[in-house]
Amino acid sequence: MADRPRIPEDELNAYLDGAMTPAQAGAFELRLAGDADAAEVVRSQRRIDESLRRAFVPPPAAPPVFPVREAPASGARSSWLDRNRGWAVAAAALLAVSASWLAWPYARSLYLLSTPEGKLGRGISNNYHAVVNAGFKPKWVCTTDEEFAATTKERLGVALLPCAMPEGVEIVGWAYADTDLISCNTSMLLARADGEQIVMFIDKVQNDRAFELPAWSGLNDHRTEIGGVVIHEVSPSPRARFTSLFHVVTPDGGIIFNEGG
Repeated sequence: MADRPRIPEDELNAYLDGAMTPAQAGAFELRLAGDADAAEVVRSQRRIDESLRRAFVPPPAAPPVFPVREAPASGARSSWLDRNRGWAVAAAALLAVSASWLAWPYARSLYLLSTPEGKLGRGISNNYHAVVNAGFKPKWVCTTDEEFAATTKERLGVALLPCAMPEGVEIVGWAYADTDLISCNTSMLLARADGEQIVMFIDKVQNDRAFELPAWSGLNDHRTEIGGVVIHEVSPSPRARFTSLFHVVTPDGGIIFNEGG
């Protein structure tokens, strides 16, 4: 099947983050003007970024409320301040520590967006949320083991096959990534486990790159390798469901089973 237009991840992020020079941005926009599919990818990514910003910006902290006390007599003012000064300093320190603790995951995620690991993690997260928001519908489905093996052989150089699925677990089908992810050959396999939506990002082991998912994505990555293929199982679940449910058919007809990630 024909692939969707791909925009290099670094180029897309630079344009959306305003990091291009005016000349680079002009050339990029000129390309978009002549490529409706690429323009739609950029619009879709911008909508996802704006949606995440709206959804995950922490609410402003409410101002502290202090008890109202009657003013002490003029002669007692100094002793009243002395009695309460320590409490006020402790309360201010507690508020400062609490605000720092709450803000840390968001601050760290913003820092990670400037690193290769953070940029790739954002791409993984955005593609997961894009397919979920679009109804979790595959672009195509392999109806036989032979078709599944042929698809992975063509894309990854390895005939990968699912094992027998336990009850409540199913493979939904394949989807396209909007941008290059681990590499330009990264394949996205949609699946469900007990109703939970899972996306597996599959590529050759030699193409694998480290990444960190944004704190606000609500996602976890479960990684495994089998027969020269790496599988990143991404979902909100804290445990892997599919990493042990694949095997590889070798050229001589042998089978490599996966023991799990």
